[in-house]
Amino acid sequence: MLERYTDAVRQWRAESHDAHVGLLVVVDGDEHGVARRRQQLAQKLKESKQEPIAPSDPVAVIVPTWHIETWIAWLCGHRPIDEQTRYKEDDEEGRVAARKIEHGEYSPQRAIDAWAPPASDEEAHVPSLADARREVHRLGV
Repeated sequence: MLERYTDAVRQWRAESHDAHVGLLVVVDGDEHGVARRRQQLAQKLKESKQEPIAPSDPVAVIVPTWHIETWIAWLCGHRPIDEQTRYKEDDEEGRVAARKIEHGEYSPQRAIDAWAPPASDEEAHVPSLADARREVHRLGV
């Protein structure tokens, strides 16, 4: 995504004459997290001689940290969850959640169904998800 980001922004800007056209950017945070990924994206724009994204621009940058599986597990009710554990088969700590995702017990559809309302302790356990909610809310979604 980092490599395609500048092209996506350029294309969005070319089509931004339509007030109903926005840009949704989703990139895993991995070990970097939300702030660092956003810095990397801003740097990519700078390197490509493009203007930075303004706070008023209809562009949402969503950074699941470590990755989207963290959010799926959280939204499907898996506890405890944190953003340092990889919820994939190759991680000892995340293996239980990874298997539930792999076998469909935790699914993207179930996570979507559980999107609202957010859990009261979400900000403490999955701050990247809380940040994503603010991003999409900012766009009026």
